[in-house]
Amino acid sequence: MRNYRGWAAAIITAIACLMSIFQLYTGLVMTYPAQIQRGIHLGFGLVLIFILVPPSRKEAFVNSKLCLAVDLILAGLSIAISYYYIDTIEDMLQRQGLPNTADIVMSTIAIVLVLESVRRTIGSVLAMIAMCFLFYAMFGEHFPDLISHGGMNWDWISTFLYLSTEGMYGIPIGVTATFVFLFVLFTNAIRESGGDVLIADMAACFLGRTRGGSAKASVFMGLLIGMISGSPVADAAAVGSLTIPLMKKKGFSPIFAASLTAISANGGAFMPPVMGAAAFIMVEFISWNYWHICGAAILPALLYYFACYMAADLEAAKRGITGIPREERPLLGGVLKRSFLIFVPFIALLVTLGLLSTTPQRAAAVAFVTLVIVYVAQQVFFRKMTVLEFFKYLIRVFESGTKSMLTIISTCACAGMIVGVINITGLGMQLSSIMVDLSGGHLLPLLLLTMIASLILGMGLPVTACYIILAVLAAPALIQAGVTPIGAHLFVFYFGIVSGLTPPVALTAYVAAGIAHTPVFRTGIYSFLIAIVVFLIPYVWIYEPALIFQGPLSGTIKSFALCAISVVALAAGVMGYLFTNVNTLERALYFISGLAIIIPETTSTIAGLVLLAVMAAFNYLKKKRTKEKAATA
Repeated sequence: MRNYRGWAAAIITAIACLMSIFQLYTGLVMTYPAQIQRGIHLGFGLVLIFILVPPSRKEAFVNSKLCLAVDLILAGLSIAISYYYIDTIEDMLQRQGLPNTADIVMSTIAIVLVLESVRRTIGSVLAMIAMCFLFYAMFGEHFPDLISHGGMNWDWISTFLYLSTEGMYGIPIGVTATFVFLFVLFTNAIRESGGDVLIADMAACFLGRTRGGSAKASVFMGLLIGMISGSPVADAAAVGSLTIPLMKKKGFSPIFAASLTAISANGGAFMPPVMGAAAFIMVEFISWNYWHICGAAILPALLYYFACYMAADLEAAKRGITGIPREERPLLGGVLKRSFLIFVPFIALLVTLGLLSTTPQRAAAVAFVTLVIVYVAQQVFFRKMTVLEFFKYLIRVFESGTKSMLTIISTCACAGMIVGVINITGLGMQLSSIMVDLSGGHLLPLLLLTMIASLILGMGLPVTACYIILAVLAAPALIQAGVTPIGAHLFVFYFGIVSGLTPPVALTAYVAAGIAHTPVFRTGIYSFLIAIVVFLIPYVWIYEPALIFQGPLSGTIKSFALCAISVVALAAGVMGYLFTNVNTLERALYFISGLAIIIPETTSTIAGLVLLAVMAAFNYLKKKRTKEKAATA
């Protein structure tokens, strides 16, 4: 981003704070009609993107006055398209899809601005995908018969994507304009209040004493920070900078430290109650209650982190790594005193969402206000915070919260255009039929095809954009094959997340590799191998919906218990340790037993449990004999 000074910096800070205040007002007091709320929201976002993010990271562009002048013009056009969109709502309803010249011109400008904003914030991949969809919308009659359509003129396409709530102002930007912004503001307030350091201290305090405590602390931090940030890459950077050096110091290999950090960071976006932005977007797509979605996701998320915990535990046992020494761990009393900063706002969030049944945006706003009150109370009690310091703190929170949203805003606006094209061309239904045909009507091949599509698409896109596109392209095929809507949407969302661990573009692993100074591609491969256990979890809830509470409670308990046992067996096979080191054959047998247990078929499950019990007993006795020999030597 550009660095401004003096009056220019003050103006940008004021704009960023004004956007946060507007969003906080709409969450606490009054939400505007959808078109007005979304128009103002996207307008703010585009203005700040063009002012803050140069067209290129090269120094010549960052410092160029000509580029700045052009960007100021683009920011002015962003204001113009937002005003035109809001001002034209009633007229467009009367014209009923018969755009005039001004509509077409402003629509074209708006589309170009959104494409350029997403190119600047996350790179060219999503912008190129969106342009391919626009090309498809215009020239659909020239495509193969399987996905062809009659073609549309630019006037209709552009105005549909701009002057309606089905394109750039569709569900994705609607969710960011209401729920997501306030949750991001809340998480930034946690960071600005020292919550990230508190989470690190909590992890060291509660898990540091166990063997491999530094690695388990990394798992715990990845869970908490990732849950509230919703960005695996940002989570890996935040957690890795604190835990990777500590893990290396305690005896873990650098590549294991980087891989475990990446895996832990990657799963946070799937952990309720926040789940990044996806839970709220999922509410709109499948018309489910927010808490039902969180309930469906909780057990798979816990299994994911249990797999991370087992990997850390078995690697520590294998290397003989003990916990963090007592003198290096924070004092429990001090951590508990500071823990109010985290727990009180989360209790407020859960109470307002659950018991009071408020809207998610109001719950996030209440949680934010609660956090500020708790932080200020702590500061006043312990060291006398002044009024000036309080206002500086609020400005930092508002500014960082708004800036953290810019990438999400541009991503969701662009993803909304892609969804709009899919809807008006009927491509979603066509692709669903194609996938069902390719699978031969069988569920497992369809799941594999959907997984591959999710992994490939997720390699180049943020989690939110990946889920939005998959929700309209891939999830309908699963639903058509008989999968429950919640199961289908969680499936594509899950694999969109774990694409961050899948080479050749394992972004989360690559960020962790940069911190650990390990070979990038090798770290991606190693992360994938360690995390291979978690790639099986989604298949379980498809064949055993009880795992996501789509069945009797007894079935849910049974499914969760068997999955947990399977995770232990698979982790032993992957890490090469259970009670003692295991050879290649034993690793294979552990892996086979884990797969057999997780398959929802009685004979297979019993066989897997027996094989695991025999292998575990063999290795336990082997370890015992080794100890006895060492004692008598």
